[in-house]
Amino acid sequence: MIWIHRSTATSTFNDILATFDLKQDVSFSSHIHDHWLDLLIARSTTDYIHTLIATDCLSDYFTVVAKIKFKPNPVDSKCNIFYRYTHDIDILVFNDDIVKFELITNPKADLSQLCKQYHTILKTLLDKHSHVRSKSTKIKTPAPCMSPEIINAKLRRRYLDRIWRKSRTQLNSS
Repeated sequence: MIWIHRSTATSTFNDILATFDLKQDVSFSSHIHDHWLDLLIARSTTDYIHTLIATDCLSDYFTVVAKIKFKPNPVDSKCNIFYRYTHDIDILVFNDDIVKFELITNPKADLSQLCKQYHTILKTLLDKHSHVRSKSTKIKTPAPCMSPEIINAKLRRRYLDRIWRKSRTQLNSS
């Protein structure tokens, strides 16, 4: 049974619920004289309400009891991020080291061997000049209200803000 009452306040209230895609889940009166006193409002697309009953009447009101299913909040997980401070590399010393390696003096003729040679030598040079560092960070789950469109809009705003801070011109405001 859906609660339908003909008063203006009730109609306005039902319109507000519909505007925000909400529903009122209590479908029975909670007063001995058929008045509706208790409301349980949720989004119309949710199925959180498992059981909804009226219990003993202690006075002229019934107690409304709801069993609600909740999903537990996801636990933030941790991950390790590996990085290098490449801006600390002394470019002159780095260039001197590159010239000494066989990448310049004796490059491989085969393409796949040349790629392996590049990888091995450049990794060795990076390890020598800029050590790999790591840090542990939390991967936070986004709030339920954060849709992909909102996240992308926030990223775009930050991007445009960085551009504007560098140039401070009106041309970069779009």
